[in-house]
Amino acid sequence: MTSPTPPAEPPHADRTYRSVAALVCGSLLLLLIAWMGGDAMIRGEGRVPWLAAAALLLVVPLVVAFTLRPAVFANDERIRVRNPFRTIQLPWTEVADVRASYSSELLAQDGTKYQLWAIPVSLRARKRAARTAARAAHDDPYGRTSVSADVRDSAGRTASADQTVRDLRDIAERAGDTTPEGADRGSVRWAYEVIAPAVGGGSCWLVGAGWRWAEADRDGNVERAGNPGPGNGPFQVSGRCAGQMPAAVARSRLIPASSSAPRARAAGSPAASATGTTTSR
Repeated sequence: MTSPTPPAEPPHADRTYRSVAALVCGSLLLLLIAWMGGDAMIRGEGRVPWLAAAALLLVVPLVVAFTLRPAVFANDERIRVRNPFRTIQLPWTEVADVRASYSSELLAQDGTKYQLWAIPVSLRARKRAARTAARAAHDDPYGRTSVSADVRDSAGRTASADQTVRDLRDIAERAGDTTPEGADRGSVRWAYEVIAPAVGGGSCWLVGAGWRWAEADRDGNVERAGNPGPGNGPFQVSGRCAGQMPAAVARSRLIPASSSAPRARAAGSPAASATGTTTSR
């Protein structure tokens, strides 16, 4: 009589790491963008609603990619890093180190380095944690913490990014160097669900904006051609050059031809004869 096969141990749930500040800022930015874009689409005239829609299609995926999308998921078998434009999944056996200096990084066994966008490093938080640890180390026995306190209880004296990196290292140590059967291999996937809308929205906005600028330039040329000014007359200048005529040329064209008569009369006056000045006609 054979004994029944024991049920497989259920996999542990993923531990999720995100930046709370990024989530808050991303939500506020999306509300602001929706308000401004919706107003332009409802009240705009001509091509303005279409340009606003294209701008929303460009900006919204980028805001989501850099604020709401970044996350790190870790369990006893693998780590999954979701960055703005890529998703990296590696088993712990292919991870060499997780570290945080000026930014949080995941170093693979083959030397490839991946940034952890969901775990931002704050130098100010590190300085604050260092000051807290220094004060706690010099407290007297009647204070909050004494010199003989348990130094392993350092969660309150460590910056959040450094504490997260320490937790990931603990998970990697518990996973060990053996890969479970059926575990997924390492993979890197581009986030086309973010890249495609952003590229499409940017292309549509550039095309629409180019048409609008071309129409505005054409309307300006027609208006300048229909109005009298320095660019019209015997020596008419059309197009953009009409607005770029030198000031000296414009003044000379505005002076009437009869303005030379006073100079001629002044040259034939007795004062001019006394000085021996003659006028040639």
